[in-house]
Amino acid sequence: MKPAIAKYLKERRVAPRVGEERFIRLGEVLATCGKSRSSVYAGIKEGTFPAPIKLQGRSSAWLRSEVLRWMQACIEASRPASTASSAIEHSSGSRHIGNKGTRAE
Repeated sequence: MKPAIAKYLKERRVAPRVGEERFIRLGEVLATCGKSRSSVYAGIKEGTFPAPIKLQGRSSAWLRSEVLRWMQACIEASRPASTASSAIEHSSGSRHIGNKGTRAE
């Protein structure tokens, strides 16, 4: 990374973006997926959780899209196909409650 870009990011305290992709640090990974730090690193070691990308020196970060894909895979593995589709993408909208897209009343 060019020094001018690094300085700008440090001053602005924002994650670098590439199109819609962005890096997220461990704190945001934990907040996003709800796992503990030790569970994240155990998952990386087992190959069941996305590994971080080395940025520079001891600095590393995760691709947000990889963490979201991991979450979507967990949802799809634990729910019938009709209720699992794109739950992450539609989390800000209304949620389906119950099976087969029906709402609980």
